[in-house]
Amino acid sequence: MVWYLAGYAWIVIFVALILGYYRAARVLAVMAAALDLVWLAQGQLTGALLSPYGSWAFWILHDLVPVLAMAAFHRDAPPVGRRPWLLALPAMYLLVAVPELVATATGHQAWVPDLPGLSCILVALLCLVHVPRARSGRTGTGVWSLTLALLAAVAATYRIVSVGDYIQGHYLQDPHLIAVGLVELLILIAAVALITPDAARAQAAMPALPSHAQAG
Repeated sequence: MVWYLAGYAWIVIFVALILGYYRAARVLAVMAAALDLVWLAQGQLTGALLSPYGSWAFWILHDLVPVLAMAAFHRDAPPVGRRPWLLALPAMYLLVAVPELVATATGHQAWVPDLPGLSCILVALLCLVHVPRARSGRTGTGVWSLTLALLAAVAATYRIVSVGDYIQGHYLQDPHLIAVGLVELLILIAAVALITPDAARAQAAMPALPSHAQAG
């Protein structure tokens, strides 16, 4: 129950950040991360976690890191483009929730990848869709390439850590799951490699932070 409440809270936080309610988003994010941490710690102490490595990796990457990253959202920060990010929310449900419901209703739930694998596949698809723009030479594509590269780093880290559950966790060294996880990781690496040059150019073009004069 706590996990689902925190999940819905992150949707509200996502929308709040897009609309510019940074302070409210930070407060809600801290509360949601704390709820997830309580649920996770309880499961760890009672032995109820089926995937301890993946669960802790999920909390660090999807709870703690976003809370720390919200330091970039301050009053003077440039506003983000609302339309593409707001469209991302229903697109996520269309690409994730609807196929899962169809697979469950038709008895093919085993075909649905686990959460780390799904993260790798979705980010890889986003990278592939972005490749034509990244190679077009148009201005403004580098920011999206850099964003997707960062998302790929998060998804890849989550996939790598979660494979540890297949090696020595409750899944008892399932070679099929290990192989599938590594294939998903390779697909992600190949996809993000196509936009990495554009992301590197965007990173190099960013202005350096102003140096502060030292006292003395």
